[in-house]
Amino acid sequence: MKADRDKIARAIPIGMMNQADELFLPAGHALLDDLEAEMMIFPNGTHDDMVDTLGYAVRESMILPRRDLSEPLSHPEQLRAARKKRKRFHPTLGRLP
Repeated sequence: MKADRDKIARAIPIGMMNQADELFLPAGHALLDDLEAEMMIFPNGTHDDMVDTLGYAVRESMILPRRDLSEPLSHPEQLRAARKKRKRFHPTLGRLP
């Protein structure tokens, strides 16, 4: 992935998702303590690779189409129709058609 902004700008969506209680990290993961420690001292820490990678992951997750979880999975034709109705979100532009 090519960097289009500096690391601090790429990390802002992480904080926004965290404040909105939309950031879910795997409880008990071996690297979770290291990630939390890195996030606490970012951007002044020696290491920032995990925060930077999480920033890319958050950005990508925001532009992917989302399925309405209130609807059960159905036949392939209905899934294709539902895909067309989904709204996408771009971190800079906001909601996309």
